[in-house]
Amino acid sequence: MKNRFNCPSCGKPYPMSRLVRESGWRMRCPSCDVRLCFSTRSAQLLGGIAGLTFGVLIVVFGPQRIMSWPTFAWFMLFALVYGRILSVFVGSLDIAPQKWSFDPFPNQRGVFKVLSIVGVLGMTIGGLAGFFSRHFSLWAHGVHIGVILFSLVCAVIGMSNSMFGKHGYLKPTEGKSEPPP
Repeated sequence: MKNRFNCPSCGKPYPMSRLVRESGWRMRCPSCDVRLCFSTRSAQLLGGIAGLTFGVLIVVFGPQRIMSWPTFAWFMLFALVYGRILSVFVGSLDIAPQKWSFDPFPNQRGVFKVLSIVGVLGMTIGGLAGFFSRHFSLWAHGVHIGVILFSLVCAVIGMSNSMFGKHGYLKPTEGKSEPPP
């Protein structure tokens, strides 16, 4: 079995200490100096696990408590350490592409990609509008809740397709390391 942290180019093991302490997602192999990154599949899995973990923490502790400055600082420190530790357990290295893409949902197509983008944008706008919600009238609160619920439904549909759909990253692959483009 191939080690997940061996350089795909030269086969030498990548130092675990560098993986945990380096900042940024681009790494260089100490032996052959090729640029490395986490594979697309492992980055998606890392983001899915971290997102679910932080979502549960926000629900358990409540958004008002987490958004206070002292708790938010500890939450961000926990997120940094948790992300580094999680990358050791879930990550696998791949050769970095020459040209990077800003496609936030690379394994989705068509309607599901649109639903995911609408869900993320709507939740962002709804979350930012929440800072001003004490100044909202009654009908504005209804619109705010409607935008958040609509965005939540879109995000859940898009996320479920991203995880379990045709090219979902939680579906087992038959000998392939990456989903087809």
